[in-house]
Amino acid sequence: MITKLAAWYEIVNLNNLSTDILTKRLTDVTKIAKAKKLDWMLNCVRLFINKPIQGPEFSLELTGIFLEGDPLFPQRKNELELRVLAGAILYEYIINLKSKDRIYVALAMKCGLFQINSNLINTDIIESVIAFIDQSAVALREFVKKPVPTLSLETTSDGTPANIILKLTAINDQFKLLNNSLSESTKRLDVLEEESNIHWWIFRGFSNDFKKSFSELESHNFAMAAGRELSSLTNIIPPPISSEEFLKKIIKDADQGDTETSIRDCVNELNKDYKEDLVNNKLTAFGNLCPIALAINKSLEIEGKTGWVAPFEKQAAIKAQKKVGNDELATQFFYENILAKGNS
Repeated sequence: MITKLAAWYEIVNLNNLSTDILTKRLTDVTKIAKAKKLDWMLNCVRLFINKPIQGPEFSLELTGIFLEGDPLFPQRKNELELRVLAGAILYEYIINLKSKDRIYVALAMKCGLFQINSNLINTDIIESVIAFIDQSAVALREFVKKPVPTLSLETTSDGTPANIILKLTAINDQFKLLNNSLSESTKRLDVLEEESNIHWWIFRGFSNDFKKSFSELESHNFAMAAGRELSSLTNIIPPPISSEEFLKKIIKDADQGDTETSIRDCVNELNKDYKEDLVNNKLTAFGNLCPIALAINKSLEIEGKTGWVAPFEKQAAIKAQKKVGNDELATQFFYENILAKGNS
């Protein structure tokens, strides 16, 4: 890890970066990754990918932690170094540790990268996080068929306490094996149900939201409906690695592939009732890491078709008027809903 940290630090161009300093930084990175919870880590994501942070005290708190380990840690003009360290913390938290929330932090990073094409640093961290999501999706859907254990409740013994305990222990072990077998079978059923529901949805080409064919939907409704409906059919988080291909198939069959629109125009064209149905507390809780949901929410908060745009752009750090393909909009809203669904 110290070798990786040294490579990530190259962008900072520090002349006095010694092994001792790197060791101190790595010690603090590990300590932070072990101690901090989901909301705090989400601000690490924002800092690393250069999005506005929620709460002005975060950078001060992060600086203070590194000051405890190194009194010479810079307190001014340290923004780039803090971004490097935020990336290192995320790598440690997601890739090296086994935190129960690491998949949600990883998905939050994936969602937050929407329309960010510049000012990214140490992109190998991002690549590792995306690979982790894909590997987790495959691993959770793998199933190794095992024989169902034979359960024997024979209780014959010589009656001594020691032998009775041994016999009961053996029976208990058999129940554990049976329970594990049932858990694997349940997992397999969940995978099969997910596959069946998604394939049937694609075959029908029918929107559950609008009760009509996807080919009949207006472009702005299509992207939002396709993304949300696929997420609702996903049983296991993270979603199948073929999810984007599923959406491409729906888009191709509905002849919506060549359509481009901006976030501003798409959101402005959505029916108000549908907007209110699209966003909820689980989605809006992630703020600017779910920019499509943020745009919809801002348009509901501020009346008119233009007033919400500037506050959105300031918070999301992306342009609302930039043209985006239907496939990109649908995929982004799909992952935003997956993030909210998984963290419910």
